[in-house]
Amino acid sequence: MKQFEYRVDDNPRQELVNGHYELGDVKQIAFDGHEIIYRLGNASLDNSCCGNFSCAYALVLGERLGAIGEATLLRELSETEGDEPLMSAILEALMASEAISLVNFYIEPPKKGSHS
Repeated sequence: MKQFEYRVDDNPRQELVNGHYELGDVKQIAFDGHEIIYRLGNASLDNSCCGNFSCAYALVLGERLGAIGEATLLRELSETEGDEPLMSAILEALMASEAISLVNFYIEPPKKGSHS
């Protein structure tokens, strides 16, 4: 079980060559005895030569295990750890309850020098 600390980013907007993306509210949903933490976001391609496009999405951060100071301790949900049924159920619940077109699951990037 991979655990990590998550702190809400104070600068949730990133400018890109063809547009930008913004992270919005951090929310939680209780599901099958799990407390799932997710963040809403919006991506826009508004400087593209091919036209404009926008997409609302949810980024599932993981299952809340507790808190360490201002950080939330989360368990990463991973297909490799057998969480596929839970992930599918979360995807369906979020698509039904939020005005989004995409659900992604956060995977913590490996630390520098790590080979796992």
